[in-house]
Amino acid sequence: MRGMLLVACSSAVGAALVACATTDRSAAPPQEDGGPSVITEAGTEPPDGSPPDAVEPIPPCSDAGWCPTALPDVDLVVKDVWPLSSKHAFAIAESATLGVKVLEWNDVEEKWSYIDDNSQNQGGLGAYAANIWAPSADEVFYSVAYGTIVHGKRPAPPATKWTWEHQRLQDHSPDAEANPDHDHGYRINKYIEYQYPTMGVWGVAGDVYAWYANTVYRWASVNGGAFGWVVDYTAADIDEPDEHIFFVSAAGASADEVWFVGVRQRTVSGSDVDCPLVVRRTTDGHERIFDGDTGASCSERLGIATAGGRGWILDVQALPGNRFAGIQGGREITLLSGPDDGAYSAQHAPIRLGLYDRPLYSAYVPSSDELWLSGMGIVVRGDATVWDGGSFGVSTISLNGGPISRPMYKIRGTSDTNLWAVGVRHALHKTTH
Repeated sequence: MRGMLLVACSSAVGAALVACATTDRSAAPPQEDGGPSVITEAGTEPPDGSPPDAVEPIPPCSDAGWCPTALPDVDLVVKDVWPLSSKHAFAIAESATLGVKVLEWNDVEEKWSYIDDNSQNQGGLGAYAANIWAPSADEVFYSVAYGTIVHGKRPAPPATKWTWEHQRLQDHSPDAEANPDHDHGYRINKYIEYQYPTMGVWGVAGDVYAWYANTVYRWASVNGGAFGWVVDYTAADIDEPDEHIFFVSAAGASADEVWFVGVRQRTVSGSDVDCPLVVRRTTDGHERIFDGDTGASCSERLGIATAGGRGWILDVQALPGNRFAGIQGGREITLLSGPDDGAYSAQHAPIRLGLYDRPLYSAYVPSSDELWLSGMGIVVRGDATVWDGGSFGVSTISLNGGPISRPMYKIRGTSDTNLWAVGVRHALHKTTH
């Protein structure tokens, strides 16, 4: 595969993984005055943390074809991106100076622009961004603290400003009444070493779902009137008072087959026990298909199959044949399958790169033959052989000959020639195979 490097590209794996790229591409011309601020060298910034005084040229693409795009402000931490085509995408970011911001990418103009009205940073909101999802170029949903889903629509010409509405989801956690001021949508995930939002929004085939803490919601008409979020499923069957259940992801190939993935979490003898929990939604209702006993190292619970091992399963993707894949524990890919003769199974593929100091945060699986991962300053590529002991490779993202040392929180795409990897002060676009 073009641009794919096996770990053997450098004997010093940990430090040189992203230094294998070349910089033979010419740099893009400088932006006009007043344009977006861009950090030109990966991992560099003024010693005092202040933004640079002058706009610098955008660095060239990496050897694997990852090209930086111009962000409107230098301090943006891009938390999620939702591409619709090679020419259009939405993203959500956090900024220490601006709060949560929502952006739109236009390939014709080759720039990101803000589209929000800043209402997401008012009324006690905006503590953090969760995720973003869009059914079309003219409609978008995103989630933000605290427990709020924001819905936006592009107006018809000649109007130009988006219209936005907010709805806060109720907290149905068993201890919500005892802790009314606690945010159940943000948890520390030790496996990927950063706080992860246990809330989000996603949709398929006209259905839109949201999740917050232990509850899944569906976007539906309320009493025949305006649309709102109605409870679709709640997992409140905790075994101990200090046990918690959180949903973290959803995926499905059709409206009739959607899987919601969560975690049953509890601290036992000073250590966190995190057992994957998966709920399948079909036209027949909801079915708990994977669960785990936190008091017995995630063993089978109440006759329900276990997904195997510990760790949250994130960025679950739907694959053909009623299979779902996601990254588990920041160190492996898990393939969930079923039902096969009424049984469900979980298959695990460890990611052996020698990168024990680089947790993986996100997965994108465009097909059964290819998968992509992003993490701490790294993008990883694999193919169908990984399920049979095959190896992963590093897709170089170094810019100007230097590594990106910051987190790449999310990787998404629409195909293997339209991929985005976003994170701290970076939004990288890849349109080559």
